[in-house]
Amino acid sequence: MATKKKTALDLDRLRRLADDIEALHRTHFLDLVARLEAEEGMKFSNRAQGNTGCRMAGLSAVSTAGKHGALTNWANAARRVLKGGAA
Repeated sequence: MATKKKTALDLDRLRRLADDIEALHRTHFLDLVARLEAEEGMKFSNRAQGNTGCRMAGLSAVSTAGKHGALTNWANAARRVLKGGAA
């Protein structure tokens, strides 16, 4: 069975993205989402039980609060990685 290879996360990119999300997610959410999808390859997905998933820069997050919640959870996951914790 093939094993999935873990790639190193780009910590500078994670920090920049988390900072952008923190600064813009409440006031310019639609513009932020459009930019992250176009420039950073962010993908949203609809999951079971009404959850929304968000994947970008090697991290993923899920929320029951739609795209806004998933993006906020993604930024929180990035911050945990930057502090040396698990995603």
